[in-house]
Amino acid sequence: MLGDLNCVILYPSNNGSEGRHLLDMCEIFNLDCLINEPTRLTTTSQTLIDVLLTNNKRRFLASGTLEPHVSDHRLVFTVMRASHRHKKSMMITSRSYKCYDKEKFLSDLSAVPFHVPFISDDVDDQVWAFHHLFNNVVSEHAPVKRFHFRGGHVPYITPEWRRAIRLRKRLWKKYMRQHSESSWSAYKKQRNVCTSLRRKAIGCHFQSKARDSLSKPQEF
Repeated sequence: MLGDLNCVILYPSNNGSEGRHLLDMCEIFNLDCLINEPTRLTTTSQTLIDVLLTNNKRRFLASGTLEPHVSDHRLVFTVMRASHRHKKSMMITSRSYKCYDKEKFLSDLSAVPFHVPFISDDVDDQVWAFHHLFNNVVSEHAPVKRFHFRGGHVPYITPEWRRAIRLRKRLWKKYMRQHSESSWSAYKKQRNVCTSLRRKAIGCHFQSKARDSLSKPQEF
């Protein structure tokens, strides 16, 4: 809860009963004021009447006042802890088209005897046979594989940075097997490459977000 409550709580005993009542209410409801310095300064007085009250101080990193130089009231601010849920990693099943060749696939598909399933009079047998023949060809050109989908990726990760991370992991495993100077040097070099790509990706991501703010201010 925040606002200019006009209840002086810095020196409540010298400034009427409103400040004491507010402090009593904060004690009853277990509220803490994040601002502990004067928020209104004049030539004759300094009072704390702009407050930020909370029942959970651990959710705030820093609080204070700013001097705007346009009023005798200082601006109060606070910085909250931000967090979000990371997506969990999972195993997914999908077809791999890494070695898929359209021409070879169509050629093999044209050689499949699709007339054979229709010899049977049972519709269920026809569907099963057709599905079996077709899937044999598809699985040969685009086999079903299981992939480990890692969750919690940052929004600014790039394919180039991802490949660099994979190479860095391979070099680290190589160093753990050999413990040689050359493997350690190669790992450190790749680690620096990953750091450089990370900084570049973060800069490009937020520059693109800033450009989008001109055309899509609400989404920004």
